[in-house]
Amino acid sequence: MWKIIFVMPQGHKSRTSRLAAQLGFNLLVFPVVLMLCGISLAASETTIKIVETDQAQYINEYVEIKGELDISSNYKYGYSKAKNTHFAFKLTDKTGTANVYLKKDDGYVLRNKIIKNNRPIKGEFGITIKRNRYQPKARKVFADLESW
Repeated sequence: MWKIIFVMPQGHKSRTSRLAAQLGFNLLVFPVVLMLCGISLAASETTIKIVETDQAQYINEYVEIKGELDISSNYKYGYSKAKNTHFAFKLTDKTGTANVYLKKDDGYVLRNKIIKNNRPIKGEFGITIKRNRYQPKARKVFADLESW
């Protein structure tokens, strides 16, 4: 008996769900069907430039960005009044920079880690552009930091 294991790429679950539904497949069966047909769901790495140039498509979508995270003091657009409730960070990858924010209750450990190391931390960071904070006039990405 064959056993096929499929790992869904981060940040692509909802798009894959919509495609599966349009084609009439159950999401659990859909990846196997695509694999048997020779179709790959492996997505290219999501970058800040990709999100920045199509921000409206990424509203309320969780994406992971591989890069470096540093402390910032940039509170603008949807986060202009968040200084008392959120820490500001700058997320940088090979294509650009995003402004990301983490609630202070959740952010002390991360902020102190960066301060202690005296340099940005590297890794994969999950971000979401929140609908209630999105402002189309912002050219840069302004998002919540969901995971680090």
